[in-house]
Amino acid sequence: FPSVSAGWRISEEPWMARAKKTLTELKLRASYGQLGNQNISSSNYPFAEQLAMDVYSVNGVLVPIAYRNTLANEDITWENQSLLTIGVDTRLFNTVDVSLSYYDRRTTDMLMSVPQPYTTGFTSVRANVGAMQNNGIDLSVNVDIINTRDVSLSARATFAYNHEKVTKLFNGLNRWEIAKKFVAYLVGSPVYYYGPIYAGVDPEDGAPMWYLPAEKTETVVDPVTGMETTQTTILKDVTTKDPSRVTKTYNEESLTQNTGIRLHEPINGGFGISGRYKNLSLRADFAYVLGKHLYNNDAYFYANPNANLGDNQIKEVSDFWTPYNTNAKYPDWSKGYQMQFDTHMLEDASFLRLKSLVVGYSLPQSWLRNQGVFKSAMITFTGRNLLTFTKYSGMDPEVDSNLTVGIPGNTLQVLGGIELKF
Repeated sequence: FPSVSAGWRISEEPWMARAKKTLTELKLRASYGQLGNQNISSSNYPFAEQLAMDVYSVNGVLVPIAYRNTLANEDITWENQSLLTIGVDTRLFNTVDVSLSYYDRRTTDMLMSVPQPYTTGFTSVRANVGAMQNNGIDLSVNVDIINTRDVSLSARATFAYNHEKVTKLFNGLNRWEIAKKFVAYLVGSPVYYYGPIYAGVDPEDGAPMWYLPAEKTETVVDPVTGMETTQTTILKDVTTKDPSRVTKTYNEESLTQNTGIRLHEPINGGFGISGRYKNLSLRADFAYVLGKHLYNNDAYFYANPNANLGDNQIKEVSDFWTPYNTNAKYPDWSKGYQMQFDTHMLEDASFLRLKSLVVGYSLPQSWLRNQGVFKSAMITFTGRNLLTFTKYSGMDPEVDSNLTVGIPGNTLQVLGGIELKF
C-alpha cells in the first residue's frame, strides 16, 4: 500500500535562533498512507467452508454426521484503511514536551456479517461491504519537574478524542441493526446502542415501564382511487423519553429504538508520574475512559429473581416496590415481573484505573563493594489494576465489548522481584 510522509524542523531555521531558549524544538509533520487491517480473528475471516461434526440418534442408533456450518466467501479480503495525520511536536524551556496530532482515518471494505435468507441454510455471510470515517486528536504532554543527582520527578499525560461516522452499508441500507447485540449502524452517524428504553417502575402499582418509540402520522393519498388514508411510521432512529408515552407490555422488537448512546467511547487517555529519591524509585500510570457504556448482561442473572429462580441475587434487589416503598429501584417481584433486556442494563462504564504501580529500591554500591559477582541489585514491587473508580456495577468496566456476560476481565496483580546485573 502507498504511503508518504514529510516533516519540517522549524526550530533549526536561522530565523528561529533567538527563540531557542524558550522554544527548544518545533517540528511540523504530515503523513498519508494506506494499509490493510488483518487484525481479525480467523472465525470472522472465512475463505473456505467449514465443516462441523455431530452425532444424531436414528432409531436408537447413534449416527455420526458432517455438515457445513460456515458459508464461504472466496472474494473476502482485508479491510482497507487510509490514514492522514498532521501534527506538531515541540519542547519548551528544555523541560516540557508537547505533541499534538489530528488524524482522519477512512475504512473501506469493512468486514461485516451480511444477513442472508434463512432458505440458504445460513443466517449471514462475511463480506467486504461497509465504510466508516474516524477523525480526532491525540495530545501528549511530558514535563521534567526536577532532575538532580539525588532527586528526579517527571509527569506525563495523554488525551485522545475520536469521532466516528458510518458512511456506507450494504444493499443500499441506511440502518442495520445487529440482532441480539443491541447495536445498529446508521449512515451519517456513529454506531449507536439500539434497544428498548427502560422508563423505571410505576410508583402506582410497581410495574416496570418502557418508553414507546416516536411515531410520525401522515395522510397518504391513493394515486388510483384518490382516497386518503392515515399512515403511521415508527421512528426508530429518534431517541424519545416522553413520560406520557410509556407502556407496561414488553416487546423487544416493537420497543427497540436509538438509545442515543454511542457504542464506542469518544475520549480516553492516561497520566502518570515517575520519581526517584536517591536509591528509591517510583512509577505510577493511570488510564481513563470517558463516555463508555456497556450492557451488563450478568445483571440479568444476579438481579432478576423471577427469571432465575434458585440463583444467588445481589442484596440490591431487596429494594423492590411495595405500597410502602413506591420509589423502589426494582418492580414488585411478588407479581412475577422480570427485568428484561433493555437500557436498565446499559450502564455507564467510564472509569479511572491505576493500571500500574512500580516501586524499586537499588541496593547501595557500598553493600556490593566486597563481592565480585553483581554490579547492581534492585528490589521491585509491581502492582497492576490496584484501584478502579467507576459507576459500573459489573465485574470490569474495561471489557472490550458491547455486552459482557461471564467475562472476569482484568485481575488485580501484585508481584515482587529482584533485578541483578552481573
